[in-house]
Amino acid sequence: MDDKHLEITVANHKEGTDKTTIAVNLALILEKYYPLQFLDCDVDAANLYLLRPQLEESYQFAGGEKAKVYFGKCTGCGECLKACRFSAIKESKQPEEK
Repeated sequence: MDDKHLEITVANHKEGTDKTTIAVNLALILEKYYPLQFLDCDVDAANLYLLRPQLEESYQFAGGEKAKVYFGKCTGCGECLKACRFSAIKESKQPEEK
């Protein structure tokens, strides 16, 4: 076997577009002819195990840093809440000064 390989990525920015279903069905066809590595890299809802329960390995993943609010610079306008496409920013109240 040579060292050439092919990577196929199924991606979309929108949730609920059946990316995993499409990828699994593609893999079911391709694995008859080629050795595969199949990765579900969805950080919010990795659910490959629902369609392929015979997975050989799985790993917990946690990454990134927790966001911090710099209240001295924050104007409280809420624009960051609207701009974050991952809904990762929650409304926070400025701590009371002691």
